[in-house]
Amino acid sequence: MTETRYHAPGWFTRNIFNRAVRRLTRLGISVWGSRELRVRGRKSGQLRTTPVNVVTVDDVRYLVAPRGITEWVRNIRVASVAELRVGRRVEGIRVVELDDAAKEPVLRAYLKRWKFEVGMFFEGIDADSLAADPGGRFDLVLTNPPFGKKSSVTFVTDEGETKRESQTIFRDDFWTSTSNKQLNFVQHVKTILKMNGRAAIVVPDNVLFEGGAGETIRRKLLHEADVHTLLRLPTGVFYAQGVKANILFFDRKPASERAWTETLWIYDLRTNMDFSLKQKPLSRGDLDEFVECFNSENRHDRNPTWSEGNPQGRWRSYGYDELLARDKVSLDIFWLRDESFEDSANLPEPDVLAAEIVQDLQAALEQFAAIAEDLEAPGIA
Repeated sequence: MTETRYHAPGWFTRNIFNRAVRRLTRLGISVWGSRELRVRGRKSGQLRTTPVNVVTVDDVRYLVAPRGITEWVRNIRVASVAELRVGRRVEGIRVVELDDAAKEPVLRAYLKRWKFEVGMFFEGIDADSLAADPGGRFDLVLTNPPFGKKSSVTFVTDEGETKRESQTIFRDDFWTSTSNKQLNFVQHVKTILKMNGRAAIVVPDNVLFEGGAGETIRRKLLHEADVHTLLRLPTGVFYAQGVKANILFFDRKPASERAWTETLWIYDLRTNMDFSLKQKPLSRGDLDEFVECFNSENRHDRNPTWSEGNPQGRWRSYGYDELLARDKVSLDIFWLRDESFEDSANLPEPDVLAAEIVQDLQAALEQFAAIAEDLEAPGIA
């Protein structure tokens, strides 16, 4: 949100709706999950109250200010702590503001639950924007979709029960149905490209190696698009420590019996590279070699820096048949010797290692959970 975005409430909202919701909440009656937020004014120091809705996404609770930078937002930014109240139940909370990159899945979950109430404030954003082909087509798509593997929304009903809803996307233009958000975004981007349109999409590692729907999507994408470049980014530079990201470049192509992808060029900017978000951030100069290798003027005239004589070269290619021969058509490809694992003195920091282990375990658990859900589906014995 920008500091200038604010939708002031009208007379009815101020004098009727908010007062009614606040009074019911104080009586212990939650209106569609409402709470009364109590936070100290940044200037007066007095407790200020306002009705809010609390949304839970992947077991984390969030407050959303649909009207923008309201007074309670300004106050809570200063105070960092507040209280949520329903009847006599008062809960102390500590609040951390999300970065812009992490807001989209929260906003969609919020809209899924309360669009009837606040949809007018979101200016075209819809809870189910991935649920249907938007119709528009573009020559170029550059996108950094929200990270987080499985789409699910958890909310509290009026009866106080916690419910979780899986958000598997079913679309006729998609190759397969899945609740994996990144895999759905890859399919979505393919759809909204004009013929011969170009795309560059940030994806986590699981998009490159996940089986099931992931394998199906990679096979289809390699056949129906020209997937020509993969940039493997250093760990932790895009989001948090341990999060591994890549940029996948592809062009949409017309229907053909022959696969459009002939060669995938990969640049490894991760192995033996030491970057962080704060102490040593990635700079434009660190991408100079990749930009030169990419050769945007004529990407069909590329030369590898890797060879048997130069095994430390970071730029090499793999043919279509080589990719299909890999287990699950995995594009999770490395060839450089990782020096950090040969010398214990050069191992990553413990928090980085722990985050990487957690991410790998979560990816495995997501796949097991998907299998379990399929086995529990109606008609499956």
